[in-house]
Amino acid sequence: MKQPVVRLTLMSLIILFNCAMPHLFASAQEQQRASGALFPVEQNGKWGFINSAGKVIIKPQFEFAYEFSEGLAAANSDGKYFYIDSTGNIVIHLDSPSSEPFSEGLAAICVDNLWGYMNKSGEIVIKPQFEEDQTYWEMRPARRFSEGLAAVVVNDRWGYIDKSGKMVIEPQFESAEEFSEGLAVVKINGKEGYIDKSGKIVIPPHYDLAVGFSEGLARVNFGFNYINSTDVGYNAAKWGFIDRTGKVAIAPQFAIAGTFYEGLAPVALESGKQGYIDKTGKIIFTVNCDASGFFSGGFASIEIRAKRGFIDRTGRVVIPPQFDEVRHFSDGIVWVRVGNVWGYINRAGEYVWKSTG
Repeated sequence: MKQPVVRLTLMSLIILFNCAMPHLFASAQEQQRASGALFPVEQNGKWGFINSAGKVIIKPQFEFAYEFSEGLAAANSDGKYFYIDSTGNIVIHLDSPSSEPFSEGLAAICVDNLWGYMNKSGEIVIKPQFEEDQTYWEMRPARRFSEGLAAVVVNDRWGYIDKSGKMVIEPQFESAEEFSEGLAVVKINGKEGYIDKSGKIVIPPHYDLAVGFSEGLARVNFGFNYINSTDVGYNAAKWGFIDRTGKVAIAPQFAIAGTFYEGLAPVALESGKQGYIDKTGKIIFTVNCDASGFFSGGFASIEIRAKRGFIDRTGRVVIPPQFDEVRHFSDGIVWVRVGNVWGYINRAGEYVWKSTG
């Protein structure tokens, strides 16, 4: 049975700190999960939710359930699709399995192969009208709202609408990302730059790859061919950071660099080590590991010989590498997997909930 899906765009996959290990990264939405959040779990083929202490809050009863976003979570049972609230009550019934998490009060939804938006009452507030982008078919043509605007596709060109559905930045870009800190990444003639909310180009498109702003800085790259990359081309690409004026804040020098969170960004050093830099580009500490992720809740994931664990802000290993896959700490716990067994552990590395495999 087809499940409701939350689809990653091609660009969001491309900009991962290490393309071979996407488990080391998460969206800002995941990282900023509010305290008191609920986490999906599965028991005996049914899905429900626990809190960060491992207590079952919504008993397992659904065929599948996704994470909560703005107080609602998509789920399905008996071939029916819907959103539930934090008590487990169904609050929105869906006619289509294709919908997205809520963001700024609206969620993208597909009706008869066209995408529009609904509010938290389940009312269609922006009629379905946006068709799939034929250039990159896996990109949904209606992105989530961020800072009051959402990127949409019209005739294979990207523009931005407001919450009334009005096109406020005309479709003209080859690709467009969501707004972050007042600016958004767009592609023009194969190069990427940044626009403001009026659609004005404020940082010219001369980067091969650019990523949204976080904590005042954005990482940019010269020479990265993400359509047909090779190991040589990938290693030759250099990442650096710019500020909101486009001024280089940290010169391009890293083969791999992650986004700034909690004041630090992970980078790959020429020595072969992983390191963390501050916003001046100063190396704060190095880690002897194969890969590292950004900080969330004071911990960052690391990988050593295909096993993952966590370090603190001093670089000290606080949870030894032992997991096949990890995500990011949120509300004091984190999702982990070993083989077919997965669950959630706390900051001490203790399971608060574990699947039966």
